Formats: sequence, C-alpha cells, structure tokens
Amino acid sequence: MIALDTETTGGDFFHGARPYLVTCCDDQGNLTVWQWFVDPLTRMPIIPDGDVTAIQKFIDDADEIG
Repeated sequence: MIALDTETTGGDFFHGARPYLVTCCDDQGNLTVWQWFVDPLTRMPIIPDGDVTAIQKFIDDADEIG
C-alpha cells in the first residue's frame, strides 16, 4: 500500500488548478517528494522530464493506494 497526496495551484478549475507538489509514502515508510516551480503568469508547473513517468511507475507498482 502507498499513500499519495498533492498540493495544487488552487481549487479554481476554470483557471487550471494543477499539482505543484506530489508526495508518496510506501509501506516501508519511505517518503518520496516531487515539487516544481509554478509560472506565475500561466499558473502552470514547470515539470522536469521524467517526473511524471516516475510518479506513474510509483502508482502502477502499488497494490493499493490509501
């Protein structure tokens, strides 16, 4: 089982609420954090190559998400 949490640029979906911080914790207590800068004009996070793939792999490898 893993725990997964995010922080977003806001709850206003009209203006494009996007995650800028993702945290995952596995059943061994290992915490992994991805945090990105947000462009203040576009409100879009600047996500380095490979981060989305790493997060997706973490989720895919989990038996259960809590």
